[in-house]
Amino acid sequence: MAIPNETILKKMMHELQQAQLSQSNHSQMVRHIENVRLLSDLIVDDGHVEQQERSRSPKAISDDEMKAMFGSGTSSKKTNEKHESEAERDDANGKSIFDF
Repeated sequence: MAIPNETILKKMMHELQQAQLSQSNHSQMVRHIENVRLLSDLIVDDGHVEQQERSRSPKAISDDEMKAMFGSGTSSKKTNEKHESEAERDDANGKSIFDF
């Protein structure tokens, strides 16, 4: 169950007012400021979760991204041809390691 940001902000303002009133007692003032920090972390962390959930949504992959991930099709063909010619040149028996 999510707490509305407005409720958190009201609590933060209350804690700030309490911190102002307790300026003469340093330890109480620090405790109220720590409460403000905790409440602000609730808002900040909630924002990170929402942003992460939005970034997880599936996106279409562009052609440029596909080429970057898999490389261009022509270079892989040249590599395969090079490996085949090396196998023939080294007097190999075949493409499989089980060919004797």
